Amino acid sequence: MLLTNILNKLKQSDRPIFLGFSGGVDSQFLFDQLIQNHIPFKAIHIHHGLQKEADNWLTHCQDQCKRNNIILLNKQVNVVNNGKGIEDSARNARIEFFRQCLDQTSTKGILLLAHHQDDQIETFFLRLMRGAALNGLSAMHSQAEFYGHEVIRPLIEMSKSKIIKNSMDLTWIEDPSNNESKYDRNFLRNELLPLLSARWAQYRHNIQQSISHIQNAKIQQTDNFSSILSCYADTQQLLIPLNTTELSDLIYQWLLTNTQIKPTKNLVNELVKLTQAKQIQRAKVLHLDQHFIFDGYILHIQNNKTIKETPINSISLNQTYTWYDSTIHFKQSKQLKNNGLKSDLDLTKLSIDHRPNNQKLSIFSRDKRRDLKRLLQELDLSWQAKKTLPFIFYEHKLIAIGQYFIVNEFAAAKGSGGIEIICK
Repeated sequence: MLLTNILNKLKQSDRPIFLGFSGGVDSQFLFDQLIQNHIPFKAIHIHHGLQKEADNWLTHCQDQCKRNNIILLNKQVNVVNNGKGIEDSARNARIEFFRQCLDQTSTKGILLLAHHQDDQIETFFLRLMRGAALNGLSAMHSQAEFYGHEVIRPLIEMSKSKIIKNSMDLTWIEDPSNNESKYDRNFLRNELLPLLSARWAQYRHNIQQSISHIQNAKIQQTDNFSSILSCYADTQQLLIPLNTTELSDLIYQWLLTNTQIKPTKNLVNELVKLTQAKQIQRAKVLHLDQHFIFDGYILHIQNNKTIKETPINSISLNQTYTWYDSTIHFKQSKQLKNNGLKSDLDLTKLSIDHRPNNQKLSIFSRDKRRDLKRLLQELDLSWQAKKTLPFIFYEHKLIAIGQYFIVNEFAAAKGSGGIEIICK
């Protein structure tokens, strides 16, 4: 039995052990198992502030820990909807506090979570409904890495009903929101899964078996990618196959293995598109904080969404440059119809970069100097379009904002010859 095996291993471990302790029946049962087996640990409780009963739950956990001489680490967090639902926001807040607690240890810590078989099946269905790939459908593992530490789920093979049956002598708290089917997980728990149980009594066991098969397939896939990555002595080099599926899987696995950034589907797709757009078959990857360099192109990842390209240096005429979703072309024109740069500029000293700090600029055909911020406000562009505008520099001095504004000192006279900036 998984629980017994894990408890025996924990008895022999000298690593610091922490228990995620909500006070519900699942974590209360695991709390009691640790006490009975004389396993030293600290409990962690997160007060989400989402229920009026939350203060009582904290009191319950404090009483349980005091009675059993267990140290309780607790924190009240401010849960703000991140756009993916309040459940996701609360989960992120928990994970962050768990990480903070474990990071206080001088060695690799162990985090015990009381997820059980029913939680596992709910997680599987939730990810299935979101179109998850192999990693998502593998659901929760009994043991996994956690920010340089280890997370263990001793109850992952035990059903909720069995936990309750073995907890009749214990006291625990009840979360009334578990009855509210407006939340996706509760809808599965209260509405859909009982229907499956009525039709297929063994569905839990069968789905758990399928999850095990998926987890084994995921392990095999990880081993295959590890073999590819191990072809390079320097793990900062990444082989990029031409096949889109392989490319997606490899980038996903590299991010998962080498970074602490969650490799979401949207993020991986953006990296794949950028890599293919640059026609990179073998890309160098350097991870610095949240910056990645793919064969010279910097990708800055913030909240798994923003990708930022590296400056483009040494411009040539009649060559098209890619800047985010746009292209920039510099063309020599005998007679400019719109704004343009002077013909005698040394293009090798031109570069394309991101928005600099605010500054006052003397713009061609304007009588007064204008703040950069004010100029951008004049443009009828979306916030995202303004964020990805190409700013053109000459020897590190801002001389143009796309094709919209050109600094007077570098602008060609109207009707004369010059260099036209074409952005599409």
